[in-house]
Amino acid sequence: MYTKQDDTTHAVRAVLLAAIMVVSMVAMGGVAAQPATTQSVQPAVDDGPAFASHTIPAAGDLATDEFLVDDDYEPGEVADNDLLYPNITAAMNNAGDGYTIYVAEGTYDESVTVDKQVDLIGEGADAVQVTGNSVVLTITADSTTVHGFTLVGDDGDNVVEGLATSPSNDVKNLEFTDNRVIVGDDAKGLYQEPMIQDSPSHTETLIQGNEFTVRDPDSSPSNPATAVNFVHIDASTDAIPHHVTIDDNRFYTPTHKGEHVGQVERSLVLQAHDRPVTNNQLHA
Repeated sequence: MYTKQDDTTHAVRAVLLAAIMVVSMVAMGGVAAQPATTQSVQPAVDDGPAFASHTIPAAGDLATDEFLVDDDYEPGEVADNDLLYPNITAAMNNAGDGYTIYVAEGTYDESVTVDKQVDLIGEGADAVQVTGNSVVLTITADSTTVHGFTLVGDDGDNVVEGLATSPSNDVKNLEFTDNRVIVGDDAKGLYQEPMIQDSPSHTETLIQGNEFTVRDPDSSPSNPATAVNFVHIDASTDAIPHHVTIDDNRFYTPTHKGEHVGQVERSLVLQAHDRPVTNNQLHA
């Protein structure tokens, strides 16, 4: 699996803005639930910290289990056996378990289903943007990595969803790192649904180094998005996730560019056993 050690450590803002927003956590195993809170806050004064870029291999340096996606390619310009693709969906359709899909700088207007055990590595969240007209990333396979993207959601649609398809494909061992997630109105940023009954419960989910914020309004500046949750890891009565790490993430209520004031009902809803939540920052 890809590790963050391959990147230069991303820059972190030196001054933590005053946090007026209250984080509500719902957790199982002895931690009481707090009431949901929705408050308006003042916008940030800049665009937030920059993300580190990730060096991706050139087309001629790809291994047989590596693909390169670049929106500069035109459909029909490259063949499948070149390991090059114009969009992420085409690469995913041709990948197998254990493949790495590198995504070069660009803007990709597509909704992607990650149904294989792959590493999906973008050139960096400040370089690669994926915008879907529904859920941007639907993850149905376990042991996947998503790293180095800006993912822009639409109103009413969650940006990233982890959806179990069987007890053996329960979105375990997900690594979601160094991404920017921009959430639309009445939507969630990263939502992992309850695990299937009798499925293995040790999930090893890592959510680290990401930025979660709300989307700028399309036509009504006075009504920016109100997100439901930035991160929501759910559980069922019979299957509770284990070892879910939420570390070094940044939660913003101002919109990404700091031009408007957004809201969130709850930043984090986490229902899991063994759930380290460390070094996260609230920016208001």
